[in-house]
Amino acid sequence: MRRYLLSALVVGGVGAIVGSAVSAAFVAQTSVDANAFSAGTVVMADSDAGLALFTLTGLTPASPAVARCVRVTYSGSLAADVRLYATHAFTPANGDLGPQLQLTVERGTESAPASACTTFVANTTVYSGLLSAYPTTWATGRVDPTAGSPETWTNAEAHSYRITLAPRAGTTGALFQGRDVNETFRWEARNQ
Repeated sequence: MRRYLLSALVVGGVGAIVGSAVSAAFVAQTSVDANAFSAGTVVMADSDAGLALFTLTGLTPASPAVARCVRVTYSGSLAADVRLYATHAFTPANGDLGPQLQLTVERGTESAPASACTTFVANTTVYSGLLSAYPTTWATGRVDPTAGSPETWTNAEAHSYRITLAPRAGTTGALFQGRDVNETFRWEARNQ
C-alpha cells in the first residue's frame, strides 16, 4: 500500500511539474511604450519691471489726474480667462484715502509701451469709480475687457492698460489730510 501511495505521489508531482511547464508555454505579452504626460501652463507678466506705477505724495483735492500705463502679456500654453482686481490697504490710524480718489482703468493699444502713456489709445473702459470700490478678489474682479464681451487669452497675447487716478469731485481737504492708501493692481488668468 505504501508503494502505491508513494507511486501516486510521484506521479502527481511529475504531473504538477509538467502542467506548470505546459501553462508557462502559453504566456504572451505586448506593451505600449514611451507614454508621457505633462500639465499645461497659465503664465502672465507685465512691463513694470517690478516697480510701482504710482508713488504719489502730497496729494490735495486740487491735485491733477495722473495716468500710468502697463502692458500685460500672456504666455501660457492653455487658453485662460483674465480678471482685474486689487489688494487695498491703508493705515487705520490715518484713515482710508481710497474713497477720495477716482480710478479709471482702460484697455487699449500702445505703439511704444511706456509708463507715461504717450502713445496709448483706449478702446474700452474696464472700470470707472472710486478706488475703494475697485474689486479685491477673483470672484468679484472685472472681467477683461468687459463682462458683456469677455475674452479668452491665448499664448503670446498682450494688451496695454492705462490706469488713471484723480481726486474725487467734491472732496474736501478735511477728507484728504493725512490719509493714505496702498494698492496692488492684479491681472489674474485662470483656465477653468
